[in-house]
Amino acid sequence: MVTSKDIGKTFIEAREKLSMSQEAAAAKSHIHHNVIVDLENGVFDRLNKLYIKGFLKKYSAFLGLDTEDILGKFDSIAPTLPQQGFVYDVDSSHDDTKTKAEKVTDMVENKLQIAGVVALSVVFLVLVVVLMGVVRSKMAPAEKKEAPVVSQTTSVPLQKRTMDTVSKAAATKTPPATSQVTLTLKSRGRSWVKITEGDKTLFVGFLEDGDKKTWEAAGPITVWTGKADMLEFYVNTKKVGIIAAGVVRNIKVSSEGVKIGNDWVTKFD
Repeated sequence: MVTSKDIGKTFIEAREKLSMSQEAAAAKSHIHHNVIVDLENGVFDRLNKLYIKGFLKKYSAFLGLDTEDILGKFDSIAPTLPQQGFVYDVDSSHDDTKTKAEKVTDMVENKLQIAGVVALSVVFLVLVVVLMGVVRSKMAPAEKKEAPVVSQTTSVPLQKRTMDTVSKAAATKTPPATSQVTLTLKSRGRSWVKITEGDKTLFVGFLEDGDKKTWEAAGPITVWTGKADMLEFYVNTKKVGIIAAGVVRNIKVSSEGVKIGNDWVTKFD
């Protein structure tokens, strides 16, 4: 039975036939050195299966191997590998990663803008109705002096009722519940990282190979990184692992799990 180590050995033998080091292979294939090390060691459980399958295809084609044979061997052992979270299937050496990440962010921002326009339209319509009621009451004929029939229920002007309704709604609206979240990032290589909580910046700078840093917040934490494939995520002591590759922004980390934009990478039970 084929094992992941057998696939890795095939890569090593093919690379050595080309008299090429791992560093040279990484430079020429545009595959990160750490990824090549994992492929040749048969370590296929750090990334999403679709993502590692893309690297297998690219590296085998670079070494001149039978790509279909390598992918077939991987498919035979894939059911035995643990399932990782959702990963954008992109190559960190191209700008496609950044483009897809920005598209996710732009989609979210557009939806928020549309929601804001709708809310302003509703407020405007309410104000128009209130003003029309005030104008009509002032333009009523003055000659009608008949005493109005007063009911036992006191009438409240429309404007005051509207304001009271808005005030009561604001008073009864409860703020969204937040849960404490602890984020730990373990770096496998040099990577630029920006960590924020709302409008507050918690950290901006580089994490070097082997660095391990932890942040705590009362609400969601947002992560922006230049090399997501260099970072292992731990949320509330739970290991999530590597979630994406290349430049990724708008990674939302909460007590519920990890999202990129609106897409869940990992959602805790």
